[in-house]
Amino acid sequence: MTAAIEYTEDIAAVICGRLADGESLKAICLTEGVPSKKVVYKWLATKPDFLALYTQAREDQADTLADEILEIADDRSRDLDDKGKVDRDVIDRARLRVDSRKWIASKLKPKKYGDKLAIGGAEDLPPLDAIAFNDRYPRAQQAYFAVVKAKQARDESQLMLANLTDDEKHELEQIFRRIHPDIASAIDEKNRLPLQLEATQLTSSTFRG
Repeated sequence: MTAAIEYTEDIAAVICGRLADGESLKAICLTEGVPSKKVVYKWLATKPDFLALYTQAREDQADTLADEILEIADDRSRDLDDKGKVDRDVIDRARLRVDSRKWIASKLKPKKYGDKLAIGGAEDLPPLDAIAFNDRYPRAQQAYFAVVKAKQARDESQLMLANLTDDEKHELEQIFRRIHPDIASAIDEKNRLPLQLEATQLTSSTFRG
C-alpha cells in the first residue's frame, strides 16, 4: 500500500508550477512523489492557501496555452507532404490543437480570452481534467467544438433578441424578409431565431449541466 503523501508548500508549488506550464493535473499526479487527483481535490477543499495558488496557476495556464497557439500557428515545417503538396491532415490537426487550446483558455481566463458576448464563465464548465479526447477521431473533436460554438452563438442571439424594442424587432423582420424571403418570420413567439437559421439543431438535453 502506497504511503499517504502529506501536504507541503513544496509539493503545492510543484503541482501549481507544472499546471501553469500547461500540463494537465492528470499527468502531474502520475508523477512519483505527487499525490493522486483525489488527494489534490481534497486539499483544494480544505486548504485555502493551496486553493489560491491552484486558481492562479490555472489562470497562468491560459497564458501558456495562448503562447502555444502562436507557436502552432507559426509552425509551417510540416505543411507540405513529400510531394510538395499541402498536407490537409497536418493542417486539420494543427487547427484542432489551436481550437482546443483556445476553448480551454477561454474557460480558464474568460475575461482575457473568452468571447466578448460569452454568457457564463469557468463555472459552467465541467472539470477540465474530465475532458478527454481520442486522437484517433479528429473530426469528432472538430464537431464537438463546432457544436459548442453554435450553442454559444444561439444563447447570444436569444439574449440580444430579448432586449430589442418592438421597432427594432420590426426592422429585423424586414431585414430577414429581404435577405431570406423563404422564411416567414424572423422571430418566433419566444424571441428566438427561426430553426432554419440556427447553426445546428440541438435538443435542450444536449447541454443540460
